[in-house]
Amino acid sequence: KVNPQIQLLKCVCHSIQLCVSRAVETLPRNLEYLVAHSYSWFSHSAVRRREYAKVYGLINPGETPLMLVQMSSTRWLSIHDCCARILSQSQ
Repeated sequence: KVNPQIQLLKCVCHSIQLCVSRAVETLPRNLEYLVAHSYSWFSHSAVRRREYAKVYGLINPGETPLMLVQMSSTRWLSIHDCCARILSQSQ
């Protein structure tokens, strides 16, 4: 039955996630791969983390690098957190 009293409200978060997903599709695939796998590249190797901390310390004396953020396929907009952390570490 059709109920004229019901109003359809779209989820703003879902709409934004769909927009971001479409926008990411316009980027080169290797860029998304790089963002998605940067976390595991460092999280699975103490040697790589140590080397990264050394290089980071040379570029930013006295500062400790923050851990990279893992991208999630189920958490909406997680690519933003990953990109923001990577960019903050490179500035």
